[in-house]
Formats: sequence, C-alpha cells, structure tokens
Amino acid sequence: MTSATPIALVLAAALAGESTSVVMATPTLELSSEHAGWRPQLAEGVLAGVARAGLEVGPTPRCDTMECAKQAARSASIAYVVSVRVTERDATQTIVAQALRVDSGEVVAQFEATCELCGFTELGTTIGDELVRLSRALERAEQRPSLLSIRTRPSDATVSVDGAVVGRSPVQWTVEYGPHAVDVERPGYRPARLEILAARGTPVSLDLALERDRSRVYRRVGWSLLGVGVASVASGGVLIAIDETDVRSRCSGSDVDPDGNCRLRHDTLAGGITMSAVGAVALGAGIGLLVHGIRTARREARR
Repeated sequence: MTSATPIALVLAAALAGESTSVVMATPTLELSSEHAGWRPQLAEGVLAGVARAGLEVGPTPRCDTMECAKQAARSASIAYVVSVRVTERDATQTIVAQALRVDSGEVVAQFEATCELCGFTELGTTIGDELVRLSRALERAEQRPSLLSIRTRPSDATVSVDGAVVGRSPVQWTVEYGPHAVDVERPGYRPARLEILAARGTPVSLDLALERDRSRVYRRVGWSLLGVGVASVASGGVLIAIDETDVRSRCSGSDVDPDGNCRLRHDTLAGGITMSAVGAVALGAGIGLLVHGIRTARREARR
C-alpha cells in the first residue's frame, strides 16, 4: 500500500545573478505504508535541498495537481514548474526531479536517482541533491540564447537587429536575453520597427505583413509627371517660337519666290500650343501628386 502526498511551494531561484521564480510542486510521495510517516522528515530534506540549491521559499499556495501548479505559475507570470516524485518499490526509492516550462510545456531538465534501503534522512538528502542538480540545469537553460525567426509578407525584406543587418527575410538570428530592436525595410513598403523582449532560451517568431508606402508611389509618379511636363512645355515653346519661320532646309530653287522669300514656312503653332497645354497639365498633376505624397508621408509618420 502506498500514499501519495502532493505539496506546492512557490520558490524564487537566484540564477545567473538574477531572481528567477518557479512554482514547485513537490514532492509526490508514493511510499509503502511502513514509511508513510516519513512525510515531515522528507519535507525537511526538501527544504534543505532548496537551501543548498540557492532557492528562497516564497508564498505557498495549495495545489493538489500539476495543472494547479501550472495555473499558479501563469497567474504569477512565472516561467517554470518544478516537481519531485518519490516512488518506493521493494525497499528501493526512486526520485525523479523535473523542470517544466509553463508556456511551451517543454521539459527543460529531468534527473533521476535511486536510493536502496535508505532511511528518511538519506532519502531526504538524495532529494536535496536532485534539486541542486535541477537548479544548475535551470541556470544553464536561463543562460541559453534565443532563436529569433522573422518572416515578412512579401519576403526578401532587409532585416536588421539592434542596428546590424542580419539578412533578408525569411531569416533566423540568435539573440541574447533582454530587449532588442528589429527593423525591416523593403523598397516600396513602409519601414517597420518592433521592440521585443527575448526570454532566455525561448524561441521568438515574428510574422510581419508590410504596408505599401503609398507616399513613395505618389512622389515617384509626381516627379515623373513633373519631368514630362517641363519637357512638354519647353518643346511647345520651341514649336510656337518657330511658327511661320522659313524652312531653311528647303529654301532654294523653286522654293524661293521672286522677292527672295522662302515659299515654305513652319506651321507649328497648333502643335506648340497643344504640347504646351499637355505639359502644363502634367506639371499641375505632378505638383499635386508630390504635395499629396508629402502629406501622406506625414500622416503615416504620425500613426
């Protein structure tokens, strides 16, 4: 006959020089009826292991299940749930210590030890040893860099992290724990900037839908129309200026009247006026689009 006794503790672990909190559901004891009374002594062994692992016991919510411990961690914005399970078979105790990341369900670390014909003092010490090993594994997990994955729609955008270009989307980059600035640029689209906070060892995925830079389109078309307008007005002015002037290339022989004047004269007034009018329209449209593009850019910058 065995007894199963779950206990829940909230612990603050001093890892990597910082205070990192975990919810600890410990221990679940499946002991023979002969050893069912060891619970208080084993609890002392757990506390001794907590002290050796550099853990500080905080408030103690009552949880009877792992799901309860995970919910307590979520409510307190705590990353890990740590559990210890002790089972006894044929006078041999097996201790399994496990650290679970709450957000992903990933088992970050797990250790197992056996204790044959142990008394409660030795068993408590073994439990404490496993907690120390688990604490060190958590420290290593906390120090792992994060993998940052960036996708954009459309793809092939230039991606910079903290001011340094890391590639073109889709791209992956390793970042250390802490805040980072991600910049994304692609011709014809508005630049995008995101501020992220990378957790230790936790992947970060970004999927960005880039917005068309309408102001750039307006300005580009506006400058094109402006160029067409200037050229058209200039050409129209030339055509108007040469109207009714002699066609010098054909001013000889029978093309010259008795008074010595060329019979052939340029008839370019209508064409000049038309081209100048088209140029004026293009100039007006170009200037209008440029102004609209500048105003659009200002509005988008205020968003």
